[in-house]
Order: sequence, then structure tokens, then C-alpha cells
Amino acid sequence: MNTKWLKILLTVSIITLIISYFIPINSFIFRSIFLASLISTFIFLLILFWNKFIIRNLVLTLILSNLAMVIIPGKRFNTDNVKNAYLANLKNFEGSTYVWGGENKIGIDCSGLLRASYIKAMWSEGIKTLNSTPIKHGISQWWHDRTAKMMKKEYRGETKRITSAKSINEVDYNLIQPGDMAVTKNGIHVLAFLGDKKWIQAHPSEGEVVINHVPSADPWLNTPVEIMRWTIFQ
Repeated sequence: MNTKWLKILLTVSIITLIISYFIPINSFIFRSIFLASLISTFIFLLILFWNKFIIRNLVLTLILSNLAMVIIPGKRFNTDNVKNAYLANLKNFEGSTYVWGGENKIGIDCSGLLRASYIKAMWSEGIKTLNSTPIKHGISQWWHDRTAKMMKKEYRGETKRITSAKSINEVDYNLIQPGDMAVTKNGIHVLAFLGDKKWIQAHPSEGEVVINHVPSADPWLNTPVEIMRWTIFQ
């Protein structure tokens, strides 16, 4: 294959990588496209610039460092740091547009709000401490879809039931802690507890991420719920 075609393929790979990164909807198809375009970008860069010492070694360093963070055994990590980052990430999404299936600032839904905040907190902790364990937790959360209903059913053992209530307005706040989530009994919606009787949700009707204070007349705070907790915050 000549250089011209390699450059075209590299350009296509980079454009696809950027588009798939910014598309708000997280699905198996888009995740697969993102991974394929990432891998192909590295391959085409190596082929095109193999004789360029600096570029070649920079690309190889990026590949090997990323592989190392996934392959090398990790260690225990500070879950308090992760929880604080998780809560901060949740708040940073306030005002973001509601998009069903979305998981980024461009558009996000109820379970995506919790997942995106959790993933970012894990990856941030892993990078800051050079610890592969939280990075692997984040990758697992990113790769495996989790709807509100799956969170309620303790999918993959990553959430745990704490209690139930007739509504968020009637929750026993002595039993819950910041970072907990409230999943509606029918499993179609989930909210996250920020502390101080404040809840955050990607609100389908209002079309954005909002923070509600208890007591509230909001319908989602007046429906039966299961209170769940991320297992690592136990």
C-alpha cells in the first residue's frame, strides 16, 4: 500500500475516532467503532512514521503505557477520593441536555449520568496514582451497559441494595450516604444523592440535568424507590 492511501486511511481513522468520542450515545456499536478507529490510528501512524525516530517512539510509548495500565496488576485504591470525584463529576453535569442513551456533556440520560461520573472518577484516580485497578473498574463500567433497571438488580455485583422507600421524600436519611442512588420500583429512572437532602437527575421531562431539594413535588421524588449503593463505596 502506497503512502497516499495510508495517509487517507489515517485521516479517516482519526476523524472516525473523534466523531465516535463525541457522540453522546454509548452503545456496543459505537464502543466497537471507537476501539477499532483507535487501534487503526496507532497502526497507520506506526507504518507511516516507522523511520521517524521521535514519532515512532512516541506512538510506541503511548501504546505500551496504555497496555501496561490494563495488563499490570493493580493495588487497593482510596475509595474516598473516588467518591469525592464522583460527586463532583455528578454536579458538573448540571444543566447538560437530556439525550436517551447519552453519557457525556453533549447529551446524557439518567443512568448515563451516574455511569459517566463513576467512570471519570475511576480513570482520574488511576491516572493520578498510576494504579491500574481503578482504571480497570472504569473500563468495565464503560464496556458493559447498565440501565437503571440493571443497577437495581445489582448487575455484575457493582451495586448493592440498601433500603426501599415509598418515595425519595420519605427516605430514612440516616440510612443513606452521598453517592447512593434511588432507582424507581419499575426500573425506568435513577437519581443520585448528593448529600444535604439534594438529589441530581437527568430529567426526561425537563430535558436537562437538574438538582432537586427534598421535599420536592417533582414526580420522580414521589414514586416508590429502591436505594442502591456502588459496591466499592460500602
